[in-house]
Amino acid sequence: MLKKKKVSKRVSEIISIGMKAGDEWGVGCLTDVSGLRGVRVAVRKDENNYYIVFCVAFKGSEVLSKRTLYVLDCEECAKAFALQLVFGVGYAVCVEHQDDKVDEITLFDGTIMMLCSVMGITDCGALDMVSQMRIMRTAKQLMYGEIKWQKAITAWEKVEKKGLPINEAILWWDAAMRFGWTG
Repeated sequence: MLKKKKVSKRVSEIISIGMKAGDEWGVGCLTDVSGLRGVRVAVRKDENNYYIVFCVAFKGSEVLSKRTLYVLDCEECAKAFALQLVFGVGYAVCVEHQDDKVDEITLFDGTIMMLCSVMGITDCGALDMVSQMRIMRTAKQLMYGEIKWQKAITAWEKVEKKGLPINEAILWWDAAMRFGWTG
């Protein structure tokens, strides 16, 4: 099956460039079906002229976690990175640096951190190897649009209500996303 080739857009075609220190630019908020659980991605410029790409995971009004995903010295690279985290690989590109500062490995790591944040996982190393692999596979599929964020977050919301141990919950979450099983 042939896949449609994605056309990258220049960041300056999507949004304006020219943040001041302390400015924050929100890329988007990825939520479950109900909108109660999700993760927000944003870029903030600090006083040292660095651009911090971060995410805030929430459940209702409760903040589950805040994570810095990447720090860059180029505003256009930071915004391209953030846009790709939300909309997928190749959505936007910095014309000056192309993929020199943000590559697919960095996007993969950022996607894993966002996914773990929304699932309330603070230490991936505490998971068993199979659970880690399930999260990595899902992160890759999210990056390439094979699975939608809403589906992944909604499946976790349903499974989490069961009160299972984390590794067992990840097994059921994976099954719920792929096969619609909720147990």
